[in-house]
Amino acid sequence: MKLANLKKISRRLSGAVMIAAAMFAASSQANAAITQADWKVAGDGAITRDTSSNLEWLDVSVSINQSFNYVSTQFGAGGLYSGFRYATGDEVATLFTNAGLNFTYSSSSSDATKVNSLISLVGATSNTNEFFRSSLWTRGIAIQTPFDYNPGTGNYQTTEARIYTEVQSFGPSFTMYTAATSVIRGAWPIQTAQSDVGSWLVRNAAVSPVPAPAAAWMFAAGLPLIGAFVRRRKA
Repeated sequence: MKLANLKKISRRLSGAVMIAAAMFAASSQANAAITQADWKVAGDGAITRDTSSNLEWLDVSVSINQSFNYVSTQFGAGGLYSGFRYATGDEVATLFTNAGLNFTYSSSSSDATKVNSLISLVGATSNTNEFFRSSLWTRGIAIQTPFDYNPGTGNYQTTEARIYTEVQSFGPSFTMYTAATSVIRGAWPIQTAQSDVGSWLVRNAAVSPVPAPAAAWMFAAGLPLIGAFVRRRKA
């Protein structure tokens, strides 16, 4: 084969491999998402799966009005929350970030939409609807690491992690939006239960093989061909 033709084929093949690599990278990024799954029965939608961290979150609304002490006894076999554990404050913060909530306070309607989207997945623990104002909250308890307990006060060093939105309408031409996230270290009495506070419970998601997209096969197939061309050229 002539050297000129060899160079032309090599350039074309190199270009195809670069395009395949870009498609593979884009496909990998597209696979990272916050999705909904079922917990006990089909259609309950009580699990939120974060494919970036490979963690599954139980709806916070499931555990409202249950004390830290009670929830902690339900993680073993046969327990109400078997297989789950308390999330750390850092894990909750990572969930917020992966859901696109990179702010503590915002007056943007688009940020309010992002918060409402996550609340719809993890469950609202309270909401209010008044004449000109409505709000939606998810409030839950997580743990701190290291896990500290003060026997004198009966408190664990915990985190209250919450997200909420508020919409105030002042006539047809003006609406004010509030979107907020917070992860606050504090102390939580182990026997305290509140009707608007649940628990951030998490477990590792089952790992299943992900088929490689066609772009990956193109990329892998192209490398030996390029090597063969290069060797022939040197010979």
